[in-house]
Amino acid sequence: MSKNKNPDFANKSNYIIAIFFLTTSITAWIIKYKYLPEYKWYLVVICTILVGVFFKIFLKYNTKNQIPYTKIGFANYITLFRGGCIAIITGNLWCELNNFIAILYIFAVILDVVDGFVARKTNHISIFGEKMDMECDALGMFVVTLICVQQGQLPLFYIFVGLLRYFFVFHLKWRNKQSISLPISNLRRFLAGLHMIFIAMALFPNVPNTILFPVSYVFVIPFYVIFIRDWLWVIGKFHKNLQVYKFVSSISSTCFFKLIPLITSGTLLISFTSNTLQISISAFIFLCCFINLFQISVRFISFIVIITYCIVIVFMSPSLYTVIAFSSIVVSIGSNIRPL
Repeated sequence: MSKNKNPDFANKSNYIIAIFFLTTSITAWIIKYKYLPEYKWYLVVICTILVGVFFKIFLKYNTKNQIPYTKIGFANYITLFRGGCIAIITGNLWCELNNFIAILYIFAVILDVVDGFVARKTNHISIFGEKMDMECDALGMFVVTLICVQQGQLPLFYIFVGLLRYFFVFHLKWRNKQSISLPISNLRRFLAGLHMIFIAMALFPNVPNTILFPVSYVFVIPFYVIFIRDWLWVIGKFHKNLQVYKFVSSISSTCFFKLIPLITSGTLLISFTSNTLQISISAFIFLCCFINLFQISVRFISFIVIITYCIVIVFMSPSLYTVIAFSSIVVSIGSNIRPL
């Protein structure tokens, strides 16, 4: 694999990292001394240094077809800026939740989509970009999960969602084995995106944990199943038998995208209805989930349940009923993706 060893390129990257460190650190100090006295600015500095180290280490892989790029690339600047947003969020550990941190994380999630789009449009796709994107995703997931658990918004077992990436890396190092590349998985991507959205919702201080706790079980169980599937693949248990991997994927997809929505919508219909409107909406969601079980008109059903969710939001106050309806609908939408 060719590596970018241009000294001028390396010097430029040092200036970029220095500017990144200064701007992020100054921002953290302003937040602490102007707006949030309990803000942990030193955690921001530590996280900023970590992102800068990742940037410096991975920059040598800024190549395409073994030919080094002459520029860092605008998409990679976006990824670095996203790393700065995550560093700013880190300072909120052991502080009360606030809307600013929640909105900042949502912004970072949006940038996660934007940097990949820009990389493809500018034809600047590289291993460097992939590695930086992966590390920023993992760091962001760990930080916000830790904040939500520490603030009591999510149960303790949810912390492992933020640690799974590091478990992969360190355990493989301990075994002194190279990981086997994972097959592309739409299911894995969808679940990762779903968790980002769910955790972003948990960061808002006005969302009660009495709603978040039961919904967390709906999301975290399939996440762990897919993790075990991928872990068995990277340690070499499945890589010689793709059919077993696909079978596990198919079972997981069936349970998560078909059975869980059916069960939650059925529970909604039986236990949480108190008026005619709730009964009507619950019955309709249950019918959609039942039709989805047989993969009939999946895209049309997904469109219908989105409209239904809008009705739920308009006519229902935030409650366990609303969130269970939301869980059923969002998971049903995932039926559009292929199970692998």
